[in-house]
Amino acid sequence: MDSTVDSIAAAYGALLDAVAALIAEPVRTTRAIQDLRHRLDAFLASCDRADELVRATAHRVALAARGATCTDADDAIAHPDDHHHPLQPKDAGDQHDNN
Repeated sequence: MDSTVDSIAAAYGALLDAVAALIAEPVRTTRAIQDLRHRLDAFLASCDRADELVRATAHRVALAARGATCTDADDAIAHPDDHHHPLQPKDAGDQHDNN
């Protein structure tokens, strides 16, 4: 993740340098415009890679959370006496037996 952030920061810095170089030139040369375009493409590519990393990580987290939920549900089905309704106190059944 750090390398992705470093890549975006470097690409952004290079893009800013290309913009500054283009603005500083009294006559816009084809080379300066091509350099700016190249730097912009590199910056956008690094942003796309970061976006892919974030999406993949979010997907993995969602799958892990879903897996934990499924595991808890499977465990509750396999061992129903070990679990209680989340809105009832654990000793709710004992209170009814004492009346």
